[in-house]
Amino acid sequence: MEYSWRGIRFLCFMAVYGTCLSAAQLVTHQVKGIVGESFTFPVEIPNLQPDIEVYWRYGPVDPDWTIARIQNGKIEVFEERFKARLQLDDMSSSLRINGLEREDSGIYQVETIRGNRFTKRFNLSVYNPVPAPHVEKINGSEALGNRSCTLLCFVGNATEVNVFWMRDGKPLNTTELDPWQETESDSVVFTCVASNPASNKSITVTPSHYCDEKGGAEPQMSPGVIAVIVLAVIGVLAVLSITLCLRRKKTAFEKEGSERSRNSSGIVYAEVTTAPPAGSGEDIPELAAARQTTAKLTTIYDELRTPSSQNAPC
Repeated sequence: MEYSWRGIRFLCFMAVYGTCLSAAQLVTHQVKGIVGESFTFPVEIPNLQPDIEVYWRYGPVDPDWTIARIQNGKIEVFEERFKARLQLDDMSSSLRINGLEREDSGIYQVETIRGNRFTKRFNLSVYNPVPAPHVEKINGSEALGNRSCTLLCFVGNATEVNVFWMRDGKPLNTTELDPWQETESDSVVFTCVASNPASNKSITVTPSHYCDEKGGAEPQMSPGVIAVIVLAVIGVLAVLSITLCLRRKKTAFEKEGSERSRNSSGIVYAEVTTAPPAGSGEDIPELAAARQTTAKLTTIYDELRTPSSQNAPC
């Protein structure tokens, strides 16, 4: 590892406080953070007294810039881009960075100036959050009795993400899985994992949810579902038929009423009376008796109507 002369010179903490420590004598601890989250450096300074000054330094390659000073339970931030994000951790008196950014990656170093001198260095790597993985069936077939169904584990266009399948906690080192090659059991579960060095997300699947029992053919509807669909269609057609029939009857009835209304004012009633010719049959007793009977009759009139359409078929 290369170190700049500036970084090495800083390790001489003021000549009055001791000898110079070379960069090679410092162990750099690797730590990881996630964009948008908070990170607290895992350090506890032994025998830390309230009046001891604690300095935090930072640099992309070497800790060249003093970014904060902690003393008497208070923090003073010097670097502008850290001003609203650096905080003193109440539990460990360590440094916490809120709202991590990718640019926060780099070397951080903590030092004490008085008392027992203490120095510790960290290499912080900040990663983007891992997106949730997805599972998709990409093909399936059944040929010569061989079952086949390929499931793809993926996360879209995310970068710096490792995607793979796992079974029983063991990685299978592939993104495409044919579960029937791994096991003949339909109850075995597999895990699709997306990870980076800072975090991981996963989804557990049962192959039968994506592949049918024939190994990849498209799922078929059950006879019960088909029967329900057929009955529903028949019911809809019956309702439509009855509705159309009632509508036709209503239309015919309204049309008949309209015709009757128009013709009622044109009806003419007339009484036709006939009389026998003079001198014809006057002396016949049977005719005289018939005329007496006719005089006692009551005449009833009725309206002639066209055949009704109320009983017409739908």
